[in-house]
Amino acid sequence: YSALGNSDGSADCNVAIGRLALGGGDVSGDNNVAIGTNTADALTSGNDNIALGTNALGAATIANCNVGIGQGAMGGVTTNHHHINVAIGQYAMYGSASSEGQYNVALGRRALCSVSTGCDNVAIGQDALGCATVGGSTGEGNCNIGIGLLALSDLTTGKHNIGIGSSAMRGNVTGHNNIALGQNSALAVTTGQYNIAIGNGALAATTNGSRHVAIGVGAGDNVG
Repeated sequence: YSALGNSDGSADCNVAIGRLALGGGDVSGDNNVAIGTNTADALTSGNDNIALGTNALGAATIANCNVGIGQGAMGGVTTNHHHINVAIGQYAMYGSASSEGQYNVALGRRALCSVSTGCDNVAIGQDALGCATVGGSTGEGNCNIGIGLLALSDLTTGKHNIGIGSSAMRGNVTGHNNIALGQNSALAVTTGQYNIAIGNGALAATTNGSRHVAIGVGAGDNVG
């Protein structure tokens, strides 16, 4: 149960505090900080990571330059190149064995929870960008901003979207280049593109429409 219990002796400048913190793998990486039970316990050659909380970064082996703070933060990421991410909150950016996203920021419980290959995303709020598997082939699931409870929570391969407000653009799956500001704004958009919705409930009924602009509470609520 030792912290750093399996280090091969070549690792430098690591800090491990807690049961099995940095203790499960043959650690050769440098400059890592792991505090908590099972924290970063699979890490081997990864460098410059900070993991605080039970099972934070708990399955990663070669990840570099990540910050995971909170129970299970980035806890499902395994052997792929999941680098330069910040996840703060319970199960934030939890990921999976196939996760290799980079340059993402997730703040909040389960924010960006299921990210796979998505890059350059910002999720702030519980379940923001969090329910679906964000990513796909090259360029998919990238460059999205979701701020607020469930903002952009169903997104998979959509890109270049901004959703700010509780449930803003919650239903967006593959749509891209949309802006939604306000609670439930563009709520039902799934595949739509180049829409702007500003105001609570603006464009809330639109599903696959494109190139609409709606400003004001409930504006454009009859646009399908």
